[in-house]
Amino acid sequence: MNALRVANASIGVTSSDPTLRVHVEAPCGFTVDDPKPDIEIQAAWDHLSKDAGGEMVFDAGGSWNLARSNGHYLLDFFTPLHGDVPYKRLTVSHDWSRGRVALHREFYQAERPVRPLDYPLDELLLVHYLSQRSGVIMHGCGVVDEAGRGYLFVGHSGAGKTTTALLWKDLPGVTILSDDRIVLRRSEGRVLMHGTPWHGESRLSSPGSAEIKAIFLLGHGPANEFSPVGPAEAVADLVARSFLAYHDRDGVSRVVSLLEQIVTEVPCLRFSFIPGDAAVEAVREWARRGNG
Repeated sequence: MNALRVANASIGVTSSDPTLRVHVEAPCGFTVDDPKPDIEIQAAWDHLSKDAGGEMVFDAGGSWNLARSNGHYLLDFFTPLHGDVPYKRLTVSHDWSRGRVALHREFYQAERPVRPLDYPLDELLLVHYLSQRSGVIMHGCGVVDEAGRGYLFVGHSGAGKTTTALLWKDLPGVTILSDDRIVLRRSEGRVLMHGTPWHGESRLSSPGSAEIKAIFLLGHGPANEFSPVGPAEAVADLVARSFLAYHDRDGVSRVVSLLEQIVTEVPCLRFSFIPGDAAVEAVREWARRGNG
């Protein structure tokens, strides 16, 4: 099955209609052939109405909304080009592992392949799926050095994630997992960070993963300086930089618990830096002192 794989979770999409040719598109390494994906989506042509029905639980401001109906979730996606009629609608199980995506046929060119998982559907599926399975997507830049040590640089837009990725990207043996979105998951007692296809301005991404040796909360400053962050403050900062299913109280609680565990196991520091090679050397020196 044609599938997108991110952080060891695969999303497969198929169609039983010969007139609907589905395609999964992502940067190199994120697409796979998986006969048993973790999330199975069946695509079909449909004629969608304005109202999906059910209880509205979240509105993303016009681009998509989420409703709940009869034990399922309904996700409608919109574009200004087509007004208040959704161009696709996902009906998905409560555990986010099985679903059907209906495509409003009038809005597509039937003779061309269709990408039903196009952003933001792919990311939304993974956000909800991971919230029930010890995982979370974060605004972060993931760097793996030549020794395999993973450093997660976390920050909102403008904090320096892209700058950090560009400072590290050409160094020998270094891999940038993403310059904008990273998945954190626990695996066999370790905290791993995984690359995602949802890159930022520098368009850097990799399907690899690494154990996290440190989390740096980014901020620009007058010098390259590290300062410790207490567990409560660290969790609050990480939650603020996470992609959460805010309508799902249990899912949010599970993610917060995961982050509470992570900050007790992984050093978390505030890193004020001046863009330049000295910022990279500061992190390397921190690791050489035995911290990494």
